[in-house]
Amino acid sequence: MKRFTVCSCLLMLASASAGVSGSCSFGGDFVLFTTAPLHQANGVITISEVQSSNNADVEAEITEGSRHVELEGTQSVAVNGTELSGPDSDGEYEATINGATQYTVTITEPTRGVEDTTIDAPADFAFTSHAEGDNASLSGFTLMWTPAEAGLKVEVRITQRILGRDHEETIESDEDTGTLDITAADLSVFQQGADLTLTLTRINEIDDVAGFATSLLQVRKSVSLSLTPGP
Repeated sequence: MKRFTVCSCLLMLASASAGVSGSCSFGGDFVLFTTAPLHQANGVITISEVQSSNNADVEAEITEGSRHVELEGTQSVAVNGTELSGPDSDGEYEATINGATQYTVTITEPTRGVEDTTIDAPADFAFTSHAEGDNASLSGFTLMWTPAEAGLKVEVRITQRILGRDHEETIESDEDTGTLDITAADLSVFQQGADLTLTLTRINEIDDVAGFATSLLQVRKSVSLSLTPGP
């Protein structure tokens, strides 16, 4: 997220005189807001599902240059018929909706009308190489799941809390082949003595959402399991 950090909130007064609103926290973080036709704005929308949940969380950020766009009048952004609320003080819009196999993003811009874009959610999947509580070698291991889906991206996030400290590593792949090698280098920040939490996220994304000038739309589906680190 782009922010303007200033010494005080007095910058809001100067911005207001220029026709730009803003939000400022006590610590001095300043987020500029503006209004704009949505077909001149950039939209980034993320739909996140945990596979075991019936819901999906939607987050969106709409910007024009370095300023966050505040919807006005009959402008709206909706997913599967639910309008996103916001923006909050960080410029983000959000909603919680029912999980689905397909999502339709609807952009309403009074100067242009209503435009829809539909994206498929990744299919449900299951691990085939590891089960909950299995051992995982810190020398490296291969993670496998099924089914693989061509065209998806993959992200594996590993976390561990040990001796009061949090450790985290993220491994990404631009192709879902149903397998991913987790190397010793990937695991170098972890140690034996506390479980690892591994979250596999499969991602479908498009960069052409009708109604925005530029855009990125992602649907992310995640499954987690705990593993016991070993030599």
